[in-house]
Order: sequence, then C-alpha cells, then structure tokens
Amino acid sequence: MNKKNNSYKITFILYFTLFTLILGLGILSNQTLSKAAKKPYLTSSSATIFVNGTYTISVKNKIAHSTCFFTSNKTKVAKVNSKGTVTGLKKGTAQIKVRYKLKGKFHTIGSFNVTVKKATINSKYYKEDYYMTTGQTLPASTYLNTVNTAATYNITSSDENIATGSSDGTITALKAGKVSLSINEVYNKKSRKIGSVILTITGSSLKTKDVKMPYNSTLNITQFIEDFNKTSIYTLNSSDTSLVSVKDNILLSASSGIDNKTCTITVCETTLDDNATHTVGTFTVSLTNSAYIADENQTVYLGIGDRLEIGAEDNICISNPNKYATYTIVPSEEPTETTVLSDNLVAQKYGPTEVSIKETINGKSTILLNKIKVIVEKASIRDELLTDGFTTSVGGDTYGKYPVKCRNHNYIYSYEVENKNVCDANPAGNHPDEDYLIINPKIVQTTRITVYEKTSVSSTKRTKVGSFAVIVTADNSVPLNPYNINASDIIKALSVTCNGKTYSADVSNDDMTCSFTDKNNNGTIDYGTNLENITANDFNITFKKAKYTIQSADSTNGSDWTFIIGLGKNDNDSSGNEESTAELNVSLRTSDFKTSSILKNIMVQLGPTTKTITQTTPFYYNNSMMQFDDDNKNFEIQFTPAQYISAGATEYKNGADNPVYLRDLKNVRCFVTPNTFNSKTNPTGNAAVTRITDPISDDNEEWTFTITFDDGTTEDCTVRLEVSYN
Repeated sequence: MNKKNNSYKITFILYFTLFTLILGLGILSNQTLSKAAKKPYLTSSSATIFVNGTYTISVKNKIAHSTCFFTSNKTKVAKVNSKGTVTGLKKGTAQIKVRYKLKGKFHTIGSFNVTVKKATINSKYYKEDYYMTTGQTLPASTYLNTVNTAATYNITSSDENIATGSSDGTITALKAGKVSLSINEVYNKKSRKIGSVILTITGSSLKTKDVKMPYNSTLNITQFIEDFNKTSIYTLNSSDTSLVSVKDNILLSASSGIDNKTCTITVCETTLDDNATHTVGTFTVSLTNSAYIADENQTVYLGIGDRLEIGAEDNICISNPNKYATYTIVPSEEPTETTVLSDNLVAQKYGPTEVSIKETINGKSTILLNKIKVIVEKASIRDELLTDGFTTSVGGDTYGKYPVKCRNHNYIYSYEVENKNVCDANPAGNHPDEDYLIINPKIVQTTRITVYEKTSVSSTKRTKVGSFAVIVTADNSVPLNPYNINASDIIKALSVTCNGKTYSADVSNDDMTCSFTDKNNNGTIDYGTNLENITANDFNITFKKAKYTIQSADSTNGSDWTFIIGLGKNDNDSSGNEESTAELNVSLRTSDFKTSSILKNIMVQLGPTTKTITQTTPFYYNNSMMQFDDDNKNFEIQFTPAQYISAGATEYKNGADNPVYLRDLKNVRCFVTPNTFNSKTNPTGNAAVTRITDPISDDNEEWTFTITFDDGTTEDCTVRLEVSYN
C-alpha cells in the first residue's frame, strides 16, 4: 500500500514538473515573439541647426546584429556620418533617409528632416553706410538676420580707433569717421566669414581715458575731446568738484594739493540737429605738482635732418615745467654714426628710438616718468591731404606749406601738376630747405599734384613721395574792404632770408603790420646783421588767396619796409576795372647781444699735449650752473683739477698741496668756437658772425678776443679761466 501510494506521488510530481516547464517555455516564447514584433523607429523626425552645427539622429529598438545607414539627399546643405551625426554646411533643408541592414537585406526606418540656418548680415549694413554716434553700441542681433547665440565672433576693424567689436558680436563706436568691420563666426571650433559691416560714426569722442593736469590750471574741452562740434551742447560732470570743477566747457583744478589725487569726468553731447543726447565717455583726471610728458606728446615723428629740441614750438613739449629747473634730453642709446640720433640729437637714420627728459633743480637731477618714443621715418604726404585733398577756389585760398610730413632735409622737393590748366604748383623759399609748396588755383576743376624728392637741384633722378587731389571751385568770396583789413586777413606767412638763415615774422591780427621782433628771439634778426643788404627779393610772402599780389616794395634803411599789395579786382566795384590795394608795413629789428647764441664752447689746451678741456654752456658744477652771461661780454669758466689732469696737466696729480697756477703754466692756449648757423644741426646759431679772433692772454687767466659781425660792428669779449680746488 505504501509502495503503491509512493508510486502515485512520484508520477504526479513528474507530470507537474513537466507541465510547469512547458508552460514556462510557452510564456518565454510569447515574450520573444512580442519583442520581435516592435520595429526600429526615430525618436525625432526633424531638427534645426546652424552652419557648422551638429545633431545626432537617435534610433530606438535597434535590431541585434543589424547595421543602420544614414543618407542625405542634399550633401551640400547637410552631411551625415555612419553614426547618424548631421553637420550643417549651407543654408537650406535636407532629408536624411535612415535604414537598417539585416541578413543582407535593407529595411527603411524613416526620414529625418534637417533645417540649416546661416547667420547673414542685414543688407542695410553693407549695401550703404549705417550711421552711429560715438559711444553707441550695435549688438549682433541688430545687424545679423539670424544669430547663433552659441557662437562667438572675431571682428576685425579697418580702424580700431573708430570702432571695435567684441566676442559676443557687439560693435562699439569710438570716434568719428568711416570704418569697415569684417565679421567672422566661430562655432564648433570652425571659423566662417559672415561678411562686412560699413559704418559712419558721427559725434565727439575722448582723446584718452587718462589725463594729467597740474594744480591751479585749466583744461579746455578741445584738449580732451576730438571732433569738437561748435553747434553741439556739452555737459561735463566731475565726480569731485573740490579737485576739478567745471565752468563753460573748461576744467579748473584745485589751487594746490597732493600729487596723484584723481577724479573722473563724464562727457555728454547733445546735437542740436536732432536734440539727441549721448554719453561721449568718462576719463580720469590725475592732478600733479610735477612736470610730466603728456600722452599726446609721448611720440615724436622726425625726418632725416630734423633736430630733437625742447620747447613750446619744438617737437618735445613738457607739461607743467618747473620755472627753476632746466631740462635736457637723454638718449636711450649712446649716439654714434649708426644710431637713429646723432650726438647733437639730429635724426640721421630711419627707425625708432627712445629718449628721456632730465630735470635739474639746484644741481639735483631726476628723470621724468614717461619716456618719449622718437620715430624717424621717410617723408610721406600729410594725412589730411591724403584723406580730403586740398580744396580752394578760383583766385582763392593758396597752399603755402610743406605737403609732406617727416621731410628729409638732405633732399630737395619738387611738385608736378597732372593738369596745369587747373593750378600752378611751385616750390617757394630762398634756399634748399625752404622748398614748401605754393598752389595757385586757376579754373574750376579737379586735378592731382605729385610730390617728388631728389638729392640735389641738379640731380636727374627723383623718387615719388606720393600724390593728393586739388579741388578748385568757383570763387564766391566777399571782396575785402582795403580800409578795414588786417595783415592776417591776406597773409598766411611772411619770412626773410639773410646770411643763409630764414626768419619768420609775426603777422598782425590788429593792423596791416608784420614784424621780426618776437617769438622768443627765434623770429628776431640775428645781432650784427647788416639790414641794408636785404632786398625785396629776400622776402617771401605767402598770400591766402592767389589773386593777391605784391605790386611794389620800398625801404629807406633796410629795417622798415612798405609793400603795396594788390587785392584783385572787386566785382562789386561800379567801374569793374579798379583793383583795390592795401599798404603793408614790415619792420625788421636785430636781437640784443646774446653770447649763448654766438659762442658754442671754450677749449683750453695745456702745454705740449694735444688734449683739450672743453666747456660748453650751460654746465653744472658743485650744484651751481655756470654759463655764458647774455647780459655782458665777460665770462668766468671754472675747471676742476681732474679736468686738467685728464687734459695732460700733471701738476695736479696726487692732490698736490701746492698746485701750479695757470699763470705759471707754459704753452697754454685758449680757443673759442662760434655758434654759427647750420640749418640741420644748429638752426638757432647766429648767422651774422663773420669772424672771431683767437683769444690772447698775458697770464693764462684772462683772455680777450674780438667778434666781427656782418654789419661791420665788433664786440670785445673777455674770458676768465679759473681752477676750482674743491
């Protein structure tokens, strides 16, 4: 019984196990069949991308052991790789066909549509000028039809002083002018040129972001604003009026204070034509008690033969100079025959160099903070002539200056007119270094003038410097009233040449006079000049209009001249034939006796040695300045024992307690070098000196010599030599 029951139990268990196994296999088979029934499909059917942008197509329910294939119907618009990554190439639409391959057969999954966008420039920004105001910004979303916010931009400006661009595509207007900006889009590490934007910028702008200003001084708006518009209204706001206050477009600094106190000035401009106000910009003002080199004076351009000099009318300008100080130029490199500047600071080679300014007060010297970059470059046409040309009218304004910058003083300049019927172009002046251009307009038309340079008047080989346009218009000027005019109304410049030296006159704004008696003696005729030798041909008058002429010139003593100036026919005159004239009075006066312009240095030679001690003027010794006295003709020059020893006088070696005095030395000689005129190296020298005798002495201490001048006069001078034992 038990055995039988056990047999039934075993059979039941076997049947149950078999049933469970069959049922499980059935369920598994159904699940497999259900999964195989789901087809591959695309998770998305479309996308929008930018040129150089990418999008990867996603396929769901990929079948095992199958391979997906992607095909673009427009490969120039969008390409796709084997992984389904689509890359935009060109603006447009494309369809990507997606298939899979299984057991050698292709099956379609679906189609994917891609739209490719391309950032382009709005036509109004490149087909014609778009106007902006200084300080205004132009975002990429304004000048681009489509903006890819994920991209960055490289913007190249034809003039970064006028406008610049940032990486987000924003363009900023900085200064008045016309500019072209090339826009490049950088996306997915690929750069693509979009195009160019042409802008015309109007309005004023800041010359600099940082301005130095002395205490107790003023700064006119034109000194920190470019393109100042007389019809605009400017508002200046100071962050600290106790340091810098504002009145009538002028900045006024505090009367005193501590160096490097600062405040900011914000400038706004309101243009009257549209009553629109914009912020020109904000700059920082630093107040100082010290001398300095202003930003605008930190670069100097010279031509070959130009001399580097300090002075208000020269090429180096020092702001806030100390009236008790002297300033000298210190080259950054030891002058030689191959350096840019010679030992007397004359430009002798093309290229850049630097100089510093030494300030000396009571024998103590310091170097001013900012160096000056000096660039000697070849002559070129002036920027204003290249940009705008020269506009005048028939019988109207003449051009009476050098049309080139950085002229080479070793060369002669000549001028050639393309159409000589339009105007004349001739060099003016009385010696080779005065070959500036005179343009006399004739008829209404436009022509060009080409400038050439050559080594001498007789040379047949010439080099072209450049050319510029001359635009002659009709003369609509109002005729001058000969009874109510000033010299400055008809004359641009007046000069006279004598003894090879040219002097410029002061042209009066108050009456019909010109005089050679001012300009810190640069315009005064040299002491000792024989004025009676000057003739009318020695004068050179540059008129403001071509119709003005010299009808006659007369003088009784060579110092006072009367010129009769023809003003051209007056069309409003009832007779129609009378030409108005005006009388111009010109006075020439010689300067006072100034030994610093007559004598260059004193040299002393001791005994049989050929060495000399040279003493130039001025010089510094024991914290005191020794120089020739311009008020008298007696000079006292001190030397140190060390100077004598270096010149070969052995009496002072080893600090002898009983040195040999000058009067006891034998074969001592004294030489005086004249400071004569040389247009290239010493334009301030006296040209009227004809002879200086050798100094003579009875005791080696007091030496006398005689200076003879062009007018026949003589001056006796005395030099006293001493040795300082300190």
